[in-house]
Amino acid sequence: MLSPLNAFSSVNLYGERLGVIELTEQELPVPEGLLMPNTAFKEHYFVRVVAKGDGRWKGHAEMGPRTLPDVDVGDIVMVQVNPQLTNFYTVADKSMVVMHWGDALAKITDTSVPLSTKTVIPVGRWVFADVRLATKSDNIFLPDDSSAAAITTCFISAGKQTDMDTVAPGSRIYIDLQKASRFSLGNFAELVLNPAEEGAPEKRKLVYLSVDYVLGLFESAEDSEVVGRLI
Repeated sequence: MLSPLNAFSSVNLYGERLGVIELTEQELPVPEGLLMPNTAFKEHYFVRVVAKGDGRWKGHAEMGPRTLPDVDVGDIVMVQVNPQLTNFYTVADKSMVVMHWGDALAKITDTSVPLSTKTVIPVGRWVFADVRLATKSDNIFLPDDSSAAAITTCFISAGKQTDMDTVAPGSRIYIDLQKASRFSLGNFAELVLNPAEEGAPEKRKLVYLSVDYVLGLFESAEDSEVVGRLI
C-alpha cells in the first residue's frame, strides 16, 4: 500500500497553493481544551501537506516565483479554510483539498508531546502573541479611557515571511487587537504567568494575527527608558 506522501507524488501544483489531506486520530489526537475561532466562513483544521505549489502564476512571469520557506510536503499544519468554498480532488482514492498557502497558520514540529506554542509554530506571514494585563513596570502611559492602557502584548514567534526574526520572544509589541484571533492549544499551563508567585496567577490570552497588524514594539534604551518604535 502506498504511503500518503507517495500516493500524491504525481501532483504538481502551480502558484501559491498547498494540497492537504485530513489526519487520522492516530496521527494527531485532538486535545481537550483546543480553542479556535470558527465562524460561518472560516474553520480551522490540522492537516498534512502532500503537495506544494511552485510559487509561479501563469501569465505573470514578470512577478517571479514566490516561496513559503517554513512549510514543506509532509508537514502537519494548522489551516483556516471556508468549508463552503472548499474543493475536493480524488487522488489514489484519497480526498485532497487545494488551498492558498496564506491560509496555513502554523505547523506542528513535534507530535509526541502535548501541543503548545513551543511545538506549534506560526508560518508564512502569521504571528503568535500573548495578551496580558499591563502592570506599572510596563511603563505604558495612555489615557485612562483607552482600552490599550489595561493590556500589554508580548511577541511569541512568527513565520519566516514576517521579517520579525530580529525580534526576541517576550518583546512587547503593539498590535491591532481587532485583527487578532484568540486561540488555545489545550495546554492551560502555558496560559498562567509566574505560577510560582503567591496570590492569584496572572492570566494571558494567546492570539494570532497577520504581520500586517503588528504596529510596532517597545524598545529598552540604554538609559532604561522605554520608547516606542513603529515597524
